[in-house]
Amino acid sequence: MINKDKKYFISFIEEGVMNPDYSDCIGGRVEIHNNEIGKEIEEIRFLTKRQYLFSLFRDIIDFQELYGKEILSLRKYIEARFQDGYEK
Repeated sequence: MINKDKKYFISFIEEGVMNPDYSDCIGGRVEIHNNEIGKEIEEIRFLTKRQYLFSLFRDIIDFQELYGKEILSLRKYIEARFQDGYEK
């Protein structure tokens, strides 16, 4: 569970999209790590056709420490903009 007042480390992990129906998509997850226990505690999935925009976004925010309240905003942002591949 995400505590809004704690900091977490995030890391974007791209995964191979093997299904030819989604060959125009980039997919993977954002891992959310708890620094105190040193492991991943949650993830945010993405699958999007917006490869260029996603790459720009990822390059800005990858490998950052964010507060829990920022993680909650990040989840909403990714769900709104980078889960369009699931609409097929």
